[in-house]
Amino acid sequence: MKSIIYKVQVLTVFVLLCTLVFAQPTSAIASNQVDLTLQLQQMQSLLQSLKAKINPSVLGASVVKVKTTAELVTAISKATGGETIQLAPGNYGKLVINTKKYATPVTITSEDPANRAVITGFDVLASKNVVVDSMDVKYTYPITAATPPPWYTSVNNIKSSQDVVVSNMMIYGDIDATGYGALTGVVIRAGTNVTFKNNYLENWNIALVNMQSSDLVIDGNEITKISGDGIENVELQRVTLSNN
Repeated sequence: MKSIIYKVQVLTVFVLLCTLVFAQPTSAIASNQVDLTLQLQQMQSLLQSLKAKINPSVLGASVVKVKTTAELVTAISKATGGETIQLAPGNYGKLVINTKKYATPVTITSEDPANRAVITGFDVLASKNVVVDSMDVKYTYPITAATPPPWYTSVNNIKSSQDVVVSNMMIYGDIDATGYGALTGVVIRAGTNVTFKNNYLENWNIALVNMQSSDLVIDGNEITKISGDGIENVELQRVTLSNN
């Protein structure tokens, strides 16, 4: 569908360009007395005016390839809507998207499905139109820490955000000193229109907590090696849980 819309927009731009060009006086286009530089400037001006007639999401749509954490942070900061940020193989630490309200979905995903990017966790905070897809979360529990974090600590969070999708993720936790899954895998809190689908969660105390949220879709997730509950739900409205 997007392809059809884009083709229609391109055709519309072409028709508008022809109309604008041929509507110019003949003396402004074909006269030998008109300087070539002036003609080019006129065409540039016409093209600039046409940009406003194109859907901004189509203009902004692009693939941004990153290979370092710094490049990822910059790509997230500069995105406006419609971009796909592809991560080269490697470890990017924790993925944080904070107060980013994009006009249309921005997707963050692995560049190579066979050699997926690794992150230590993700936080989507007070943001809108975010897709987190096809990466591996590999969290290491600080078992030797003087004061290890309590079991209810959440490693991955979607909080106060809307229009968020987390899909096709491998979300690995770790075991604590007792040999059981430690911490909480994912918490969705105060979210609206959040989809969590086709994810794999392993080695957590609690895999997924949904709370104080509405319009959630929790579908097709596999949960294994959990020492507590698989999914907990608290104060929810309009929720679909299926095939988990």
